[in-house]
Amino acid sequence: MLFFIPYILESGILEILKECEMPDSSDIGSTQACLSMLLLKLMGRKRLSHIGSYDKEPGLGIFAGLNVLPKPTYMNTYSCRCSESQVMDLQSKAITSLKKRYPDLYNSDYINLDFHSIPHFGEESGMEKVWCGARGKTVFVQDSQSNTILYTRADILRNEEAEEIKKFVSYWKKINGMLNETLVFDCKFTAYKVLDDLEEDKIKFITLRKRSAKLIEDTLALPPNEWDKIHIAIPKRKYKNVSVHESKVKLKGCSHIFRQIVIKDHGRSRPTFVITNNKALPMKDILEVYAKRWCIENKIRAYTL
Repeated sequence: MLFFIPYILESGILEILKECEMPDSSDIGSTQACLSMLLLKLMGRKRLSHIGSYDKEPGLGIFAGLNVLPKPTYMNTYSCRCSESQVMDLQSKAITSLKKRYPDLYNSDYINLDFHSIPHFGEESGMEKVWCGARGKTVFVQDSQSNTILYTRADILRNEEAEEIKKFVSYWKKINGMLNETLVFDCKFTAYKVLDDLEEDKIKFITLRKRSAKLIEDTLALPPNEWDKIHIAIPKRKYKNVSVHESKVKLKGCSHIFRQIVIKDHGRSRPTFVITNNKALPMKDILEVYAKRWCIENKIRAYTL
Protein backbone atom coordinates (compact mmCIF):
# COMPACT_ATOMS: atom_id res chain seq x y z
CA MET A 1 0.00 0.00 0.00
CA LEU A 2 2.84 2.40 0.81
CA PHE A 3 4.09 2.08 -2.77
CA PHE A 4 0.81 3.69 -3.85
CA ILE A 5 1.58 6.94 -2.01
CA PRO A 6 3.55 8.55 -4.91
CA TYR A 7 0.52 8.06 -7.18
CA ILE A 8 -1.75 9.70 -4.60
CA LEU A 9 0.57 12.69 -4.39
CA GLU A 10 0.84 12.91 -8.19
CA SER A 11 -2.94 12.78 -8.67
CA GLY A 12 -3.53 15.91 -6.61
CA ILE A 13 -6.40 14.23 -4.76
CA LEU A 14 -5.18 15.42 -1.35
CA GLU A 15 -5.54 19.07 -2.36
CA ILE A 16 -9.01 18.33 -3.75
CA LEU A 17 -10.11 16.74 -0.47
CA LYS A 18 -9.11 19.88 1.39
CA GLU A 19 -11.01 22.09 -1.07
CA CYS A 20 -14.20 20.03 -0.73
CA GLU A 21 -14.28 20.32 3.07
CA MET A 22 -15.48 16.77 3.69
CA PRO A 23 -16.65 15.92 7.24
CA ASP A 24 -14.03 15.57 9.97
CA SER A 25 -13.84 15.24 13.75
CA SER A 26 -11.60 16.59 16.49
CA ASP A 27 -9.30 13.56 16.15
CA ILE A 28 -9.63 12.53 12.50
CA GLY A 29 -9.41 14.97 9.61
CA SER A 30 -11.33 14.55 6.37
CA THR A 31 -8.17 13.65 4.43
CA GLN A 32 -7.26 11.01 7.01
CA ALA A 33 -10.76 9.53 6.89
CA CYS A 34 -10.76 9.31 3.09
CA LEU A 35 -7.26 7.80 2.99
CA SER A 36 -8.41 5.18 5.49
CA MET A 37 -11.21 4.18 3.09
CA LEU A 38 -8.79 4.10 0.18
CA LEU A 39 -6.45 1.88 2.19
CA LEU A 40 -9.18 -0.71 2.65
CA LYS A 41 -9.80 -0.79 -1.11
CA LEU A 42 -6.08 -1.17 -1.85
CA MET A 43 -6.05 -4.13 0.54
CA GLY A 44 -8.96 -5.69 -1.33
CA ARG A 45 -11.42 -5.30 1.55
CA LYS A 46 -14.99 -4.79 0.36
CA ARG A 47 -16.71 -3.33 3.43
CA LEU A 48 -15.78 -0.41 5.67
CA SER A 49 -16.55 -2.53 8.75
CA HIS A 50 -13.53 -4.69 7.89
CA ILE A 51 -11.32 -1.88 9.15
CA GLY A 52 -11.83 -3.36 12.63
CA SER A 53 -9.40 -6.13 11.69
CA TYR A 54 -6.63 -3.57 11.20
CA ASP A 55 -7.36 -0.71 13.61
CA LYS A 56 -4.55 -1.75 15.94
CA GLU A 57 -1.86 -1.80 13.23
CA PRO A 58 0.27 1.38 13.53
CA GLY A 59 1.98 0.69 10.21
CA LEU A 60 -1.34 0.92 8.39
CA GLY A 61 -2.31 4.02 10.33
CA ILE A 62 0.75 5.81 8.94
CA PHE A 63 -0.72 5.49 5.43
CA ALA A 64 -3.65 7.66 6.50
CA GLY A 65 -1.55 10.03 8.62
CA LEU A 66 -2.77 8.49 11.89
CA ASN A 67 -1.19 6.41 14.61
CA VAL A 68 -3.91 3.75 14.11
CA LEU A 69 -6.84 3.46 11.71
CA PRO A 70 -10.32 4.69 12.72
CA LYS A 71 -12.78 2.36 14.45
CA PRO A 72 -15.49 0.57 12.41
CA THR A 73 -18.28 2.70 13.88
CA TYR A 74 -16.61 5.89 12.65
CA MET A 75 -16.11 4.49 9.16
CA ASN A 76 -19.60 2.98 8.88
CA THR A 77 -21.26 6.27 9.79
CA TYR A 78 -18.98 8.58 7.79
CA SER A 79 -21.24 8.64 4.74
CA CYS A 80 -24.16 9.73 6.94
CA ARG A 81 -22.29 12.95 7.66
CA CYS A 82 -21.65 13.67 3.98
CA SER A 83 -24.20 15.72 2.04
CA GLU A 84 -24.94 14.93 -1.60
CA SER A 85 -23.52 18.31 -2.62
CA GLN A 86 -20.21 17.50 -0.89
CA VAL A 87 -19.95 14.11 -2.57
CA MET A 88 -20.85 15.47 -6.02
CA ASP A 89 -18.39 18.35 -5.60
CA LEU A 90 -15.63 15.88 -4.69
CA GLN A 91 -16.50 13.65 -7.64
CA SER A 92 -16.58 16.53 -10.12
CA LYS A 93 -13.27 18.03 -8.98
CA ALA A 94 -11.54 14.64 -8.80
CA ILE A 95 -12.63 13.58 -12.31
CA THR A 96 -11.71 17.00 -13.74
CA SER A 97 -8.22 16.75 -12.25
CA LEU A 98 -7.66 13.11 -13.20
CA LYS A 99 -8.87 13.72 -16.75
CA LYS A 100 -6.21 16.40 -17.20
CA ARG A 101 -3.45 14.26 -15.69
CA TYR A 102 -4.40 10.91 -17.26
CA PRO A 103 -6.29 11.72 -20.50
CA ASP A 104 -5.84 8.20 -21.90
CA LEU A 105 -8.32 6.91 -19.31
CA TYR A 106 -11.06 9.13 -20.73
CA ASN A 107 -10.66 8.74 -24.49
CA SER A 108 -13.36 6.23 -25.39
CA ASP A 109 -15.98 7.05 -28.01
CA TYR A 110 -18.59 5.29 -25.88
CA ILE A 111 -19.89 5.73 -22.34
CA ASN A 112 -21.86 2.98 -20.57
CA LEU A 113 -24.62 3.80 -18.09
CA ASP A 114 -26.66 1.58 -15.77
CA PHE A 115 -28.52 1.46 -12.48
CA HIS A 116 -27.50 -1.02 -9.83
CA SER A 117 -28.83 -2.05 -6.45
CA ILE A 118 -26.37 -1.83 -3.57
CA PRO A 119 -26.49 -5.06 -1.51
CA HIS A 120 -27.42 -4.95 2.19
CA PHE A 121 -24.57 -6.13 4.42
CA GLY A 122 -26.04 -5.36 7.84
CA GLU A 123 -27.03 -7.72 10.62
CA GLU A 124 -29.63 -10.44 10.02
CA SER A 125 -32.92 -8.81 9.09
CA GLY A 126 -35.99 -9.23 6.97
CA MET A 127 -34.16 -7.66 4.04
CA GLU A 128 -33.13 -9.67 1.06
CA LYS A 129 -29.46 -9.32 0.24
CA VAL A 130 -30.13 -7.09 -2.73
CA TRP A 131 -33.30 -5.48 -1.41
CA CYS A 132 -33.92 -2.17 -3.09
CA GLY A 133 -36.43 0.29 -1.73
CA ALA A 134 -37.69 3.57 -3.10
CA ARG A 135 -34.26 5.14 -2.55
CA GLY A 136 -32.16 2.11 -3.36
CA LYS A 137 -30.78 2.71 -6.85
CA THR A 138 -27.29 3.91 -7.68
CA VAL A 139 -26.26 4.99 -11.17
CA PHE A 140 -22.84 4.03 -12.50
CA VAL A 141 -21.33 5.63 -15.61
CA GLN A 142 -18.22 4.12 -17.11
CA ASP A 143 -15.71 4.78 -19.87
CA SER A 144 -16.20 1.73 -22.08
CA GLN A 145 -12.54 1.44 -23.06
CA SER A 146 -10.65 1.94 -19.78
CA ASN A 147 -13.52 0.89 -17.43
CA THR A 148 -12.89 4.11 -15.48
CA ILE A 149 -15.90 5.26 -13.46
CA LEU A 150 -16.91 8.74 -14.63
CA TYR A 151 -19.97 9.39 -12.48
CA THR A 152 -22.01 7.83 -9.69
CA ARG A 153 -25.01 9.00 -7.71
CA ALA A 154 -26.92 7.10 -5.04
CA ASP A 155 -30.38 7.20 -3.45
CA ILE A 156 -32.18 7.84 -6.73
CA LEU A 157 -35.97 7.85 -6.44
CA ARG A 158 -37.82 5.64 -8.88
CA ASN A 159 -39.73 8.57 -10.32
CA GLU A 160 -36.40 10.33 -10.98
CA GLU A 161 -34.65 7.46 -12.76
CA ALA A 162 -35.65 8.42 -16.31
CA GLU A 163 -34.19 11.93 -15.91
CA GLU A 164 -30.86 10.77 -14.43
CA ILE A 165 -29.25 10.58 -17.86
CA LYS A 166 -29.85 14.32 -18.30
CA LYS A 167 -28.06 15.00 -15.01
CA PHE A 168 -25.06 13.06 -16.27
CA VAL A 169 -25.11 14.95 -19.59
CA SER A 170 -25.09 18.26 -17.71
CA TYR A 171 -22.32 17.03 -15.37
CA TRP A 172 -20.11 15.78 -18.22
CA LYS A 173 -20.54 18.96 -20.25
CA LYS A 174 -19.36 21.01 -17.25
CA ILE A 175 -16.25 18.84 -16.96
CA ASN A 176 -15.54 18.25 -20.64
CA GLY A 177 -17.06 21.33 -22.24
CA MET A 178 -19.03 19.08 -24.61
CA LEU A 179 -20.33 15.52 -24.97
CA ASN A 180 -19.29 13.87 -28.23
CA GLU A 181 -19.32 10.30 -26.94
CA THR A 182 -22.17 7.89 -27.71
CA LEU A 183 -24.13 6.91 -24.58
CA VAL A 184 -24.93 3.20 -24.26
CA PHE A 185 -27.67 1.95 -21.92
CA ASP A 186 -30.51 -0.59 -21.73
CA CYS A 187 -34.24 -0.07 -22.28
CA LYS A 188 -35.01 0.34 -18.55
CA PHE A 189 -32.53 3.16 -17.99
CA THR A 190 -34.73 5.97 -19.28
CA ALA A 191 -38.02 6.73 -21.04
CA TYR A 192 -38.67 7.10 -24.76
CA LYS A 193 -39.50 10.80 -24.38
CA VAL A 194 -35.98 11.36 -22.99
CA LEU A 195 -34.54 9.86 -26.19
CA ASP A 196 -36.27 12.69 -28.02
CA ASP A 197 -34.60 15.19 -25.68
CA LEU A 198 -31.19 13.62 -26.30
CA GLU A 199 -31.73 13.90 -30.05
CA GLU A 200 -32.69 17.56 -29.66
CA ASP A 201 -29.48 18.09 -27.69
CA LYS A 202 -27.46 16.24 -30.38
CA ILE A 203 -26.41 13.56 -27.89
CA LYS A 204 -25.80 10.22 -29.61
CA PHE A 205 -27.03 7.03 -27.94
CA ILE A 206 -27.42 3.27 -28.39
CA THR A 207 -30.13 1.52 -26.40
CA LEU A 208 -32.71 -1.26 -26.60
CA ARG A 209 -36.38 -1.10 -27.47
CA LYS A 210 -38.94 -2.67 -25.16
CA ARG A 211 -40.44 -5.77 -26.75
CA SER A 212 -44.16 -6.41 -27.11
CA ALA A 213 -45.92 -9.51 -28.41
CA LYS A 214 -47.13 -7.61 -31.50
CA LEU A 215 -43.65 -6.24 -32.22
CA ILE A 216 -42.12 -9.71 -32.01
CA GLU A 217 -44.90 -11.22 -34.14
CA ASP A 218 -44.45 -8.63 -36.89
CA THR A 219 -40.69 -9.04 -36.82
CA LEU A 220 -40.74 -12.82 -37.11
CA ALA A 221 -43.16 -12.48 -40.04
CA LEU A 222 -40.54 -10.66 -42.13
CA PRO A 223 -39.50 -12.72 -45.20
CA PRO A 224 -36.02 -14.34 -45.15
CA ASN A 225 -34.73 -12.09 -47.95
CA GLU A 226 -35.08 -9.02 -45.68
CA TRP A 227 -32.55 -10.39 -43.19
CA ASP A 228 -28.78 -10.09 -43.50
CA LYS A 229 -26.01 -12.07 -41.81
CA ILE A 230 -23.37 -10.29 -39.73
CA HIS A 231 -20.32 -11.63 -37.92
CA ILE A 232 -19.80 -10.09 -34.45
CA ALA A 233 -16.09 -10.40 -33.69
CA ILE A 234 -16.12 -10.60 -29.89
CA PRO A 235 -13.84 -13.19 -28.21
CA LYS A 236 -15.61 -15.93 -26.22
CA ARG A 237 -18.98 -14.98 -27.70
CA LYS A 238 -20.82 -18.21 -28.53
CA TYR A 239 -23.12 -16.88 -31.25
CA LYS A 240 -20.97 -14.72 -33.52
CA ASN A 241 -22.98 -15.05 -36.74
CA VAL A 242 -26.38 -13.41 -36.30
CA SER A 243 -29.27 -12.36 -38.52
CA VAL A 244 -30.08 -8.64 -38.65
CA HIS A 245 -32.73 -6.35 -40.11
CA GLU A 246 -32.48 -2.55 -40.13
CA SER A 247 -35.35 -0.07 -40.44
CA LYS A 248 -36.40 3.41 -39.33
CA VAL A 249 -38.96 3.77 -36.54
CA LYS A 250 -40.77 6.44 -34.55
CA LEU A 251 -41.20 5.33 -30.94
CA LYS A 252 -44.30 6.06 -28.91
CA GLY A 253 -44.20 9.61 -27.55
CA CYS A 254 -41.26 10.60 -29.77
CA SER A 255 -41.24 13.09 -32.61
CA HIS A 256 -37.93 11.96 -34.11
CA ILE A 257 -37.20 8.91 -36.24
CA PHE A 258 -34.46 6.53 -35.07
CA ARG A 259 -32.53 3.61 -36.52
CA GLN A 260 -33.78 0.19 -35.42
CA ILE A 261 -31.64 -2.91 -35.79
CA VAL A 262 -33.29 -6.24 -35.01
CA ILE A 263 -31.09 -9.22 -34.13
CA LYS A 264 -32.09 -12.87 -34.12
CA ASP A 265 -30.27 -16.23 -34.21
CA HIS A 266 -28.12 -14.84 -31.40
CA GLY A 267 -28.77 -17.44 -28.73
CA ARG A 268 -31.91 -15.86 -27.28
CA SER A 269 -35.48 -17.04 -27.65
CA ARG A 270 -36.76 -13.62 -28.77
CA PRO A 271 -35.30 -11.00 -31.14
CA THR A 272 -33.39 -8.05 -29.69
CA PHE A 273 -34.26 -4.53 -30.88
CA VAL A 274 -31.43 -1.98 -30.86
CA ILE A 275 -32.35 1.71 -31.17
CA THR A 276 -29.85 4.45 -32.01
CA ASN A 277 -29.68 7.99 -33.36
CA ASN A 278 -26.06 7.53 -34.48
CA LYS A 279 -26.56 7.67 -38.22
CA ALA A 280 -22.87 7.47 -39.14
CA LEU A 281 -21.92 4.35 -37.17
CA PRO A 282 -21.95 1.13 -39.25
CA MET A 283 -24.42 -1.53 -38.15
CA LYS A 284 -21.68 -4.00 -37.27
CA ASP A 285 -20.01 -1.48 -34.96
CA ILE A 286 -23.31 -0.67 -33.24
CA LEU A 287 -23.91 -4.33 -32.45
CA GLU A 288 -20.38 -4.87 -31.18
CA VAL A 289 -20.53 -1.77 -28.99
CA TYR A 290 -23.75 -2.87 -27.35
CA ALA A 291 -22.62 -6.49 -27.00
CA LYS A 292 -19.56 -5.31 -25.09
CA ARG A 293 -21.62 -2.93 -22.95
CA TRP A 294 -19.92 -3.02 -19.58
CA CYS A 295 -20.96 -6.65 -18.92
CA ILE A 296 -22.66 -4.75 -16.15
CA GLU A 297 -24.27 -7.61 -14.29
CA ASN A 298 -20.94 -9.40 -14.01
CA LYS A 299 -18.45 -6.57 -13.49
CA ILE A 300 -20.32 -4.03 -11.38
CA ARG A 301 -20.26 -6.38 -8.39
CA ALA A 302 -16.60 -5.51 -8.05
CA TYR A 303 -17.71 -2.02 -6.99
CA THR A 304 -20.62 -2.99 -4.75
CA LEU A 305 -19.99 -6.37 -3.14
